[in-house]
Amino acid sequence: MKPEKWDSISKPGVEFVKSLLEVNPKKRITAEQALAHPWIASRQSAPEVDIGIVDNLRQFGQASKFKRACLTMMAWSLSNEERAKVREYFVAMDTNKHGTITLGELKAVMIEKFHIPDEETKAVFEALDSNHDDTIHYSDFLAAMLTSRIALHGDLLQTAFKRLDADNSGYITVENLKQVLGDQYQGEDVSNMIKDADLLQDGRVSFDEFVAYLRGTPLESHAAASAQIIDQELVRSADKNKTGIRRKSKEHADTSATPSKNDASNGNGNTEAKPMPQCCIVC
Repeated sequence: MKPEKWDSISKPGVEFVKSLLEVNPKKRITAEQALAHPWIASRQSAPEVDIGIVDNLRQFGQASKFKRACLTMMAWSLSNEERAKVREYFVAMDTNKHGTITLGELKAVMIEKFHIPDEETKAVFEALDSNHDDTIHYSDFLAAMLTSRIALHGDLLQTAFKRLDADNSGYITVENLKQVLGDQYQGEDVSNMIKDADLLQDGRVSFDEFVAYLRGTPLESHAAASAQIIDQELVRSADKNKTGIRRKSKEHADTSATPSKNDASNGNGNTEAKPMPQCCIVC
């Protein structure tokens, strides 16, 4: 290590880098040891998990299984920028730095810090443990942060709706859900899950119903917005049709002006122009 480049670095910092560059893997520090190294630990300033984060977790635990399934699906479509908004809170809860949150780590926040009942804390943990491996993964945590810390924007909603609308009918049906989720989802019959989002009670869920259900807003506002979009699309389609008709008319006019093989011949094989009707002769 060249002194001119490393003299300005503190002794713990130099030792940390050297421990990472150790050639012998048995002597080289592990990732867990690196995170716990004094030079790294002293530089970290993870934020405190606030009551807002806890409320998001509690709301997710109380949500229907259909809503949880939708939010979990959308979590996989988040951009890196959207994920970054809550990453630091996940890291703060993952105190053992294993990349997941255990029941003990969740209790340390919800029970010890915010005095949430033990029974509710366990219910929240079970709702977030989508893989049933006794841990909360980052994707599970992201799903719980949607609707508040991360906005439910149009692209997320459309992507999730299209995935559930397996036959591209414009509606989510029980058959669609079974194709995507199976007959059972987290111990519940999928046939019963759609009822919460079926606001019109017609056995299917439109995009407007889907958005209103997930956002918890009135259906009418979304219907009006969708109607405006449909009107705009109809106007575009009408403009395209008009352009097509004008193009065809021009092509027809050009074809009519060209002499055809069936026109009268002058006997020498040359085509003569047909006499113009009397009404068209300019005096």
